[in-house]
Amino acid sequence: MTQQRVMRVGTRGSRLAMAQTQLFIEACKRITKETVIYESVPMRTEGDIHLDRPLYELDGKGMFISAFEEALLKGEIDVAVHSAKDMDTTLAEGLAIAAVLPRANPADVLVTLRGTALTEKSVIGTGSLRRQIQIKEQFGYQTKAMRGNVDTRLDKLKRGEVDGLVLAAAGLERLGLLRERQEEFTFEYLDVHTFLPAPAQGIIVAESRKGGAFEELFSRVNDAETMECLLMERQFLQETGADCKQPVAAYAFRQDGELRLEAALWEDGRRLSADEIERRIKRFQGE
Repeated sequence: MTQQRVMRVGTRGSRLAMAQTQLFIEACKRITKETVIYESVPMRTEGDIHLDRPLYELDGKGMFISAFEEALLKGEIDVAVHSAKDMDTTLAEGLAIAAVLPRANPADVLVTLRGTALTEKSVIGTGSLRRQIQIKEQFGYQTKAMRGNVDTRLDKLKRGEVDGLVLAAAGLERLGLLRERQEEFTFEYLDVHTFLPAPAQGIIVAESRKGGAFEELFSRVNDAETMECLLMERQFLQETGADCKQPVAAYAFRQDGELRLEAALWEDGRRLSADEIERRIKRFQGE
């Protein structure tokens, strides 16, 4: 009789995080005939505790990840499921990105109450510097720093705290909100090549120990093309030294068989040219 194995899956406790973790578990189940018992292990991170402050005022993306990395290294969990855009460019020693699921829609969505007409005085809620600067550049709207899970932000919009929100399409789709709340809200997809997304937006990633018990299973779950895009976008972050305290966007995609990258970086409210980004990369790498 084949012995059952238990996979302890670390996840944040929000509805979206739990939904993404379930997508990862279902992907594992489709791949293997082996009997594996999956145990979700909800964890609270520093980033979940300090919801009253924007991310760029905190210690960065590690606020969401460090607790999981500690649990992985201690053997308390076998894998941690993240939104890839929350991950630092450097992982703790001994850990690796074990797998990614096929990328969901990487675009952002402008959400407004049905019947709302936005004007130049309209205020759009978002906790992202990247979104704030592109909202002002492309639409001329005002912005307000806002964090919290997707449902919380939608409720704030409904109460009139802001006139609109910009949210990730992937999260709205994974939660079924485009269907569930279409009578209350209008959802306008923003062009992914114009309103550039955050690096790794729309990608679910599994982080685990190198040489861990489920390494072979994770390798079969992994979507190779999405991994290529993820690594290219993370490389842009590494080469430029950008983090959540600076507006940065990157989107890798395959076109005519070739992997391409569209990226942007802003300093002091100004979008850097390609030459300026190249000089920054050389400066950051000490060339």
